[in-house]
Amino acid sequence: MKTELKFFLIGVGSTIGAIILLVGLFFIIFGGKKVYRDSDENDIVTSGENKYKLYDYKEESIVCSALVNAKYHVENYFITKDGDLYIINSEKKYSDTDENCKRLSDKKFKAFMPNGSGFVSDDNELYSNYDNEFKLRCSAKDNNCLNEFRIYKKMLTNYNIVKFTIAESNYKDNKYYYTYVAMGSDGILHKIEVQSSYDYDYKKDENVYNDKLIKESVIDNFNGEKVLDFMYYSSGGSGYAVTDKGIYYRKAINPECVKYADIICEYEYAKEDYYTERMNDIFYVNNLNSYDNNRSLTYMDKNGNKHSITLYTNEI
Repeated sequence: MKTELKFFLIGVGSTIGAIILLVGLFFIIFGGKKVYRDSDENDIVTSGENKYKLYDYKEESIVCSALVNAKYHVENYFITKDGDLYIINSEKKYSDTDENCKRLSDKKFKAFMPNGSGFVSDDNELYSNYDNEFKLRCSAKDNNCLNEFRIYKKMLTNYNIVKFTIAESNYKDNKYYYTYVAMGSDGILHKIEVQSSYDYDYKKDENVYNDKLIKESVIDNFNGEKVLDFMYYSSGGSGYAVTDKGIYYRKAINPECVKYADIICEYEYAKEDYYTERMNDIFYVNNLNSYDNNRSLTYMDKNGNKHSITLYTNEI
């Protein structure tokens, strides 16, 4: 049974409120088109050893023929297998393509800066897209225009990084310390720790940066599977990794941290069986949240439809 969702309420402290809050986030993430419930009201599914109440919502499809060739994505941008860079707008079509996406440049691209703040071309130039203006931000020889781009060129290219995020940053003893979680084109998910400082060169009237690689390690080998996409937060139950054989969420290995404010959660990656079974339908994941053994996945399918699937235990 499919029921059109015609209202959006937030109910604090109730099961219905929690689910509607997730649907509300679905609206925020994906836009405001018609959203339909794509599961029966009484659907119960099994994932691993647990049973869950299933909430599956689907939004009307977008039109973007280039999606079939997408390889990497960040926020509303994706790079195709041929290196073409596209932007997606889930609300409106573009006048020059009559689709919900369009190519931003004739250049070829290979990597993203964190959160879609920039795009690295094959010739190591950095481009940005602000207020519908796509332009060159840093040339290949400019080491001072953006901190992440400088470190990317000095450190991350050694691991063929295509997508990365800043997990932690600290300042101590006149030095900056950064921890990056970064995905290589070889499907390895790295943790890269960097120390950075600078001196001012009065003759050249510019900063001279001193960057040092402290440590590189593999976050998880995912049973030898190749990582295709990820999202990582240093704290909280959000984040995921998509491999060529499964979908993983971040699971607290010390569950008492969920209950007590003075206990810091420690996480590991765990395969989500129900979501993994639907991998053939998933084109790319937008987010995966885990909380109190409940999980919520938002993703786009191969036809451009956008889904929000929640597995909820508290009603069983």
